[in-house]
Amino acid sequence: MKLKPALIFIVPGFCIDFVGALLKIQHAPNADILLIPGTILKVAGTILLLYKILTQSKAKNLFSGRAQADACAKFALTVGDACATRGRRLR
Repeated sequence: MKLKPALIFIVPGFCIDFVGALLKIQHAPNADILLIPGTILKVAGTILLLYKILTQSKAKNLFSGRAQADACAKFALTVGDACATRGRRLR
């Protein structure tokens, strides 16, 4: 999963928002000019990041509980039968 496009929006958004907040604290004129684009970039990056996470097939398994059952079954090979029965209950 490539997160680079989402981070291209999020990181500059936080930087611009931080500078805008510092200028707002110092009562600089037009500091809100930096706060608005910074917030828009953060929101756009977060939406893109959530879209990328939710469209991945591994994420779908994560939310269904199937990934946890599979991980537990793999762990049962080394630990014993207790985890394997727990994994069967999750399916």
